[in-house]
Amino acid sequence: MESENALAFDYFNENQISFEWIVDEGGAVIRFAPIDIDKQQYASVHGENENISVEEIHLMVDFYRKLIGKYK
Repeated sequence: MESENALAFDYFNENQISFEWIVDEGGAVIRFAPIDIDKQQYASVHGENENISVEEIHLMVDFYRKLIGKYK
């Protein structure tokens, strides 16, 4: 598959965005989460008592800081 046919989306948006139309058009969706979380934290995403380890949050901050910096 050629790279222009793939779109990358933050994995945490999976429940908020429908990707079926992209796949139906012959594209691909690459889902990712720029943070290392355990099973308990993953289960809490967008739910009651959602939580992410303070020790790991820097991974997400660093990722988005670099990503945004490349588009300035």
